[in-house]
Amino acid sequence: MLAHTIIFFALPDNALNIGPTASQGGIVAALANLDMAIGRPIVGYFSDHVGRVNMISIATASTCLLSFCIWTRSKSHGVMVTFNLLDGTTSGTFYAVCTKVGQ
Repeated sequence: MLAHTIIFFALPDNALNIGPTASQGGIVAALANLDMAIGRPIVGYFSDHVGRVNMISIATASTCLLSFCIWTRSKSHGVMVTFNLLDGTTSGTFYAVCTKVGQ
């Protein structure tokens, strides 16, 4: 959950640091919210078939790999948007399935 929070709040600032305008940094933040709104139901659907703990593990591993492989090396706005599209669908999935895991 800490990694999700760091990515969610640091991504727009990082987008500004690599050179785009403030509006492009805002687009990166907006895409993160949109991708989470799309990705959470999809992850919830697959967690019913794969298992909740397995889905959390897969989503967390993919978020970690995407962060280290794409986000840390991004130098342009397009790469940041691509990272957002890939990572936004899996980064907030712990919130979607953690209540059922705790029961």
